[in-house]
Amino acid sequence: MRLLNVITLKLETFNGPDVPKYAALSHTWGDEEVTFQDIMAGSGVGKIGWIKIIRSAAEAEKHGCKYIWIDTCCIDKTSSAELSEAINSMFRWYRKCQICFAHLDGVKLAPKTLVIVLEVDSEPITPGASPITQPPSPRSTPSSFSKARWFERGWTLQELIAPSTLYFYDSGWAQIGEKKELSKE
Repeated sequence: MRLLNVITLKLETFNGPDVPKYAALSHTWGDEEVTFQDIMAGSGVGKIGWIKIIRSAAEAEKHGCKYIWIDTCCIDKTSSAELSEAINSMFRWYRKCQICFAHLDGVKLAPKTLVIVLEVDSEPITPGASPITQPPSPRSTPSSFSKARWFERGWTLQELIAPSTLYFYDSGWAQIGEKKELSKE
């Protein structure tokens, strides 16, 4: 199994029981995804998909993982044998990850805005007060969340079910929520 080091952004290979704690990215492929060949050649930086690499690596590090598994760059898709093995192993790889991030490209949830009213001696102070932006909620625009292209993919079922912890992110990498808490809404 190949994993991307979240600090060096270099691929490392692990075999058997020596696989370290890692995160995984679940996403829909778009234009200019960063491939295995791009990572090996150091040429992926200028591609549109590079932001997914950087942001998911940062999220992995934030959650205590030194590695992340991303299908587009951790699998050499030019090797039919490797691709076949990867397809047969994906459920297990998602199951064994510490945390999974589902990036919902095309979903941008509007943040809720709160206005805090302060009272001094029972007098409200609101002039010039700036609103505080809260994290978005899928309930604020349920159609945007539930109609994401991610939910239409055949692979999504295993990527939804296999990981014990799955966080959803909108296209701008704002955290939407965790699958267990979202299922209660």
